[in-house]
Amino acid sequence: MAIQEPYLDCNHNTCANPHWYTLYPKEHYVEPEKTTSIIFINKWITTDSWIQVDFSSSDVTAVQVQTAVGVVLIINTYNQIVHTNTINWILQVMRTRVQGRSDMPNATHTLWLGDFNRHHPLWDESHNTHLFTRVQELIDAITELGLHMILPKDLLMLHALASGNFPRPDNVFALETLATSIVKCTMIPEEQPTRTNHLPIFIHLTWN
Repeated sequence: MAIQEPYLDCNHNTCANPHWYTLYPKEHYVEPEKTTSIIFINKWITTDSWIQVDFSSSDVTAVQVQTAVGVVLIINTYNQIVHTNTINWILQVMRTRVQGRSDMPNATHTLWLGDFNRHHPLWDESHNTHLFTRVQELIDAITELGLHMILPKDLLMLHALASGNFPRPDNVFALETLATSIVKCTMIPEEQPTRTNHLPIFIHLTWN
């Protein structure tokens, strides 16, 4: 389970029941107030089948999971509205991995998801043209990494309470090698948490 802008209590901890492992960015233990991305791992998944991957950013949590179709790198991202630093940093880290200059093992598949705070006609409605700014870095990054958008266009994902608009800042991208294993990628509005205007994304994959 990938969460962006998580709730953190006065001790800078999030809330989870005992059925989950909570993964924070490494930076959380130095500057916890900057953490904007966490991952929950179900304890039914054996601990020897996954490993956390450090991206050296409070806005990124990542994990590599060993599956029947190979190693899947899952990158959970929160990108600030005012800049594209996180997107550019992830691209830089991924370049290092591809060039073999990283101590992190290469994955067979990549799944990059999160709140990108970027809008484009590929996933937003045409009347949101006023939001189509600062998106080129994201387009260039997913193109360079060979990723495909797997979240269908025009799904409701956020209700802007002030304007009543439904922009689409969240997205899911994957390598084509993984996209063929995805049965469904959609929103589940009935599972919307309290005190949030985002709708949860549900991804169903099969390893057969």
